[in-house]
Amino acid sequence: MDFTTPQTRAGKKFMSDIQSGYIFVPSEGTNRLTSPKLNRALSGAVISPSFISSKPAVSGPSSGDQLIMLKADGTYARVPATAFGGGGGGGGDMFKAVYDTNGNGIVDTCDALPWTAVTGKPTVFPPDSTAELVAHKGVANGYAALDATGKVPTAELPAFGTGDMTKAVYDTNGNNVVDTCDSLAWGKLTSVPSTFSPSAHASTHLDNGSDPVPVATTIRTGSLRILSGSATQYLDGSGNWSTPAPAGTVNPGTYTAFSYQANWSENSTARYRVETNGTFQKIVFKGSIKKAATFTTNLAAILPAGARPSDTRRFTLSGQETNVSTPDEMLYTCTIDTSGNMNVFPVIRAVDVWPVWSNLQTIFLDGVSFEL
Repeated sequence: MDFTTPQTRAGKKFMSDIQSGYIFVPSEGTNRLTSPKLNRALSGAVISPSFISSKPAVSGPSSGDQLIMLKADGTYARVPATAFGGGGGGGGDMFKAVYDTNGNGIVDTCDALPWTAVTGKPTVFPPDSTAELVAHKGVANGYAALDATGKVPTAELPAFGTGDMTKAVYDTNGNNVVDTCDSLAWGKLTSVPSTFSPSAHASTHLDNGSDPVPVATTIRTGSLRILSGSATQYLDGSGNWSTPAPAGTVNPGTYTAFSYQANWSENSTARYRVETNGTFQKIVFKGSIKKAATFTTNLAAILPAGARPSDTRRFTLSGQETNVSTPDEMLYTCTIDTSGNMNVFPVIRAVDVWPVWSNLQTIFLDGVSFEL
């Protein structure tokens, strides 16, 4: 074929597009340019990209054809048409921007790859630092094996009876529990009693006894208040420590209400006081008390410690008995023992009439005074 002279068919140029220095590649027909024709015709010919790109797409070449590709160094290479799957180049549906982002001609990753195709793989891998080696099982300085029941086999246990403690010393009754120990937490004790018997005491706790228990001291309270530590103070009638009046002076004390018992109460302001003159003390009463009607109780009040006599005191009181008519004058006998119990008994009513003790009784305490 003459590539320098345009060819015609039916009076028309069909290679009129051929320009000097370019090769025209027909898109179809028996006269399409094949690699043998290109090799024979022009060696080192240049294909104009703009010219080719403006032409229709080339139909799929046959298996015997070869395509000519221009490489980056300016030379051409022959590529069998079958390498393109029977279709023209550039018709794939995969792009480098997705599958070969670094443009090194190798896809970035894949779904699967045979182990034998992996390059640069290590020949060994670092072991798990937390794992035990099977080679250490059941050997010296290793770890014990377990039998089918999950227990250490007897063969791997140390010989029995080789310790430096013997049952004859530490487990004398042979019950597999040591007889005693130096210490043990309270929570580990078993059969602990809920109460404990107190220690035995001597028969007396007086200061001159064999097991003295002080009534009170300066740092603790017994049956009295804590001692003040002063030898010049005394326990007064209210249970407080007081300083006695100097010699030749009188401390009159403070009037205090009675501690009344059942069916007895205060009629007028009834009080008592303990008067101190040096080492001498006496009790003074005032006011009046009364007994409720229909009751015959004799115990009127109880005096506290410090206001009790050293022995029983007995004295006469006056008062009135209320009956159905005018109240009658009465005489009464009052006794106060060393425990402070103040009992009142009727004696006689006016005009020598025996009293009716169940009537309301009003008894006057004015003028009563006696040494403690």
